[in-house]
Amino acid sequence: MSIDTNLIGKAAINTAYGLRTEGVAIEAYNKMFKVKTVRAGLTIHSKYPWLCASPDALVLSQNGNINKILEIKCPISCRNKLIFDEDSKKCNLSYLKYENDEIVLKSSHQYYTQCQIIMFVTGLDKCDLFIYNSIKPLLICLEKDELFLKKVILKLEYFYFNYFLPNIISSSNK
Repeated sequence: MSIDTNLIGKAAINTAYGLRTEGVAIEAYNKMFKVKTVRAGLTIHSKYPWLCASPDALVLSQNGNINKILEIKCPISCRNKLIFDEDSKKCNLSYLKYENDEIVLKSSHQYYTQCQIIMFVTGLDKCDLFIYNSIKPLLICLEKDELFLKKVILKLEYFYFNYFLPNIISSSNK
């Protein structure tokens, strides 16, 4: 078995676990924070129709308005251990770090980019990243990072129009 096959197999197992656990995680989030959420589908940006996102759920305010995004992560590596160890102040996930007495999502990680893009596409300013396991789930509250988004959207637009779209067009002409 090649390394590529091992990586793809591991990714498939992680993804399958996440999909199986996502519904339970959303229910746990609703119960823990006494909120209501609605599942969301593909959302297309109104000004940039080439850019879309698929939030896991939308969190409703008391009056039923959409308040923020809910993004769920169910890391298989933490299904039987703490996501964050209070005693040692150690994060057991590489995309988290402990600084200034709080657990934060690393801005260099793809999950940060994912959450920021979802906020940009939906027009919402807040995202709850709920990292779920049955031992002790963790909530990280994110706010829209306009400076980060400005840079990322330019890169995405460049990639889309200079590489992705031309590749699709040339493939369809074969």
